[in-house]
Amino acid sequence: MTTETPISFRPFSLGQIVSTPGALAAVPPDRLLDCLARHARGDWGCVDPEDAAENLFATHERLRILSASRSIPPSPARAMARTASGSSPRPIAA
Repeated sequence: MTTETPISFRPFSLGQIVSTPGALAAVPPDRLLDCLARHARGDWGCVDPEDAAENLFATHERLRILSASRSIPPSPARAMARTASGSSPRPIAA
């Protein structure tokens, strides 16, 4: 009988950071920086369990990482990161 070892968080480089004009207009800069810092340390915010599991895997395989956080006033802010070997960066979107 074999058991799978759980995948743990592996720190990653944020690479190029971009944003949409809508996110910049809707979310205060300190909130955007807070969400980005949380994303970088593995706090994916309000993503579903499947995306959270994929994110952990992605930190080892240099794949896309998705996080989603609520802003004040409520509107979702999403961040996607790709590592240096991934395709072009995806923006944070409001």
